[in-house]
Amino acid sequence: MVNRVLSWQLLIVVIASVAAMMFGWRVAGAVLLGGVISAVCNFFFARRVLAERDGQTVEGLLLTFYVAEFIKIAMAAVLMAAAYAAVAELNGFALIAGFLLTHVGGSVVLGTVSGPMTKAD
Repeated sequence: MVNRVLSWQLLIVVIASVAAMMFGWRVAGAVLLGGVISAVCNFFFARRVLAERDGQTVEGLLLTFYVAEFIKIAMAAVLMAAAYAAVAELNGFALIAGFLLTHVGGSVVLGTVSGPMTKAD
């Protein structure tokens, strides 16, 4: 399921980048960069949390989740700062818009792929 959600996230960011071309290639590049940062961070998180953990306690799983989320947020901050430092005339709004669009799009796809939660779940 992780690969399917990641594929959808990358498709969303490519479509958003192509749509952003009407505002210029710099805007489209910033949208693409923000989306890739989001997808990379989400991929890291999913791989870390969904790894096989035989015999781990509930507390251990929860700690793994929190540590992975903290690393994901820190990674996103570092990658965005690196993007600002490395790319001249980076459109910050487009970078963050691409990041958020990919992140929210991935959440929507995850909800669609896994189906609605019921009381029986």
